[in-house]
Amino acid sequence: MNPVCESSQINAKMSLIGQNSFKSNPTSLCEVRRFVKGIVSPYFPDKDLHCIVLAIDEACANIIKHAHAGCPNGQIFLAIHKKSKDIVFELLDDAAPIDQSCVKSRPLDEIRPGGLGVHIINQVMDEVRFKEPPNGYGNFLELTKTIAEAHGDTV
Repeated sequence: MNPVCESSQINAKMSLIGQNSFKSNPTSLCEVRRFVKGIVSPYFPDKDLHCIVLAIDEACANIIKHAHAGCPNGQIFLAIHKKSKDIVFELLDDAAPIDQSCVKSRPLDEIRPGGLGVHIINQVMDEVRFKEPPNGYGNFLELTKTIAEAHGDTV
């Protein structure tokens, strides 16, 4: 069983709508994007959907680059839940715990490539927080996006 799902079973108000695991390899990011888009497309208009997919892609890219330090043999577990009017993304990795105080965007007035993933994630998602990982290993990130009222709850 997926360790992310084990932790989510405590909260009965969330229903699992998708889960998958990916290697901590940049080549997996295409699969992550395709998976997220396929699961959440019924809940969001296209403009929001593209931003959400980008935010999850950035979170996974940061896990690969920083938590796994580029080691392609690690695992990233992704569970997607529906909770009332929210879609909740749970990302768990099997890397050594990171220093959460170091997770921040670079200053926006610095014109250079890279370093904007955290900013993008925080702008797109309604809530971003680290949680205690199940079984005390890895890093556990929860990202929440509210379903747009205008789009409705079609599923």
